[in-house]
Amino acid sequence: MGKFGAGGSDQVNEHGHGNEAGDHLQHMQSDASLTDPANSRLAQAETFKFDGPQFIKDNYGSDEGFLAAQPGELRQQLGLPEGATSEQVFQTMAKQATELLKTASPEYQKELLDSLQLKRGDASEANILNAIVQREARESGLGSNASYEQLEQAMHARSLVLVKSGNLPIDTD
Repeated sequence: MGKFGAGGSDQVNEHGHGNEAGDHLQHMQSDASLTDPANSRLAQAETFKFDGPQFIKDNYGSDEGFLAAQPGELRQQLGLPEGATSEQVFQTMAKQATELLKTASPEYQKELLDSLQLKRGDASEANILNAIVQREARESGLGSNASYEQLEQAMHARSLVLVKSGNLPIDTD
């Protein structure tokens, strides 16, 4: 989301201190490039319902707090340093998607490739990166000339809308 681009907060998910919404939000960012509700089977997955506005207020203080936290949380989730660029974020998402294709079930591989509008033979890391960028540009309405920074900001803005809705699609696999 993704991707549900980002979400969750370490303070919410520390052992013994998590809450169900935070736990699902953290789970959602486990593969940031692939969890957007418009993609793959997650569009039809089970939905976790919660009070999204209250979750944001309790964990981020405001919409602005949520948006300010997302870049750092996404980088942490992807194993990147805090100062990683948006380009590095997208490159890492592509690398992780490429690795996921090696171990995922055939059904999930097909869904992943379909969500990226790629065929199996075209699933190189470079092509996956290009497909992720194109999808983000399309879904954000930014066009093909959008920068990585613009795409990442739009991804976080879509995450905010999704969280505020209080309906998170969850992958039960």
